Amino acid sequence: MAATSDKVELDDSILFRTIAGCSSEIFNLLTLCDFSDKALNWGVHQACNIGHAHLLQFLLQDGTRLELGDDNGNTPLILCSAKGFPGIVGQLLSMVADVNAKNNHGDTALMLATSVEVIHCLLEDRRLHIDDQNQIGNTALMLAIDKSHFQKVKLLINAGANPNRET
Repeated sequence: MAATSDKVELDDSILFRTIAGCSSEIFNLLTLCDFSDKALNWGVHQACNIGHAHLLQFLLQDGTRLELGDDNGNTPLILCSAKGFPGIVGQLLSMVADVNAKNNHGDTALMLATSVEVIHCLLEDRRLHIDDQNQIGNTALMLAIDKSHFQKVKLLINAGANPNRET
């Protein structure tokens, strides 16, 4: 373990254990550690998958990983929207995450959101393109209809989604 200014170089296993166990004691030590970019990138996606808001805030504090895509192109906002974490979605939007970012299939956070609270958060963002289409031409409204998510359909139509849009 070599000291570098106010940081301590450790192997990345402490970050992995923190995410796996969400230990607050270890989390507090993260501020003293210097991890590899690979570990930090992995940590962002894992924090999104488990909804660990404090860890995610720590990992995104410099803003460089806000639009980081996983192997499927899912950004933190897309992951947290799909997982149904409205608090984190709101936090990411306040950090100016791209609400219209698309994954490798052309899906946006709105298209993948299933939680009514998350859908509300996304619809409140003025930057949202409500009628964006994915790679096969579906909009969030079309996908909601296909999945019989009637609350989402109602919210989207009330927010101005075009029910007459064709693929």
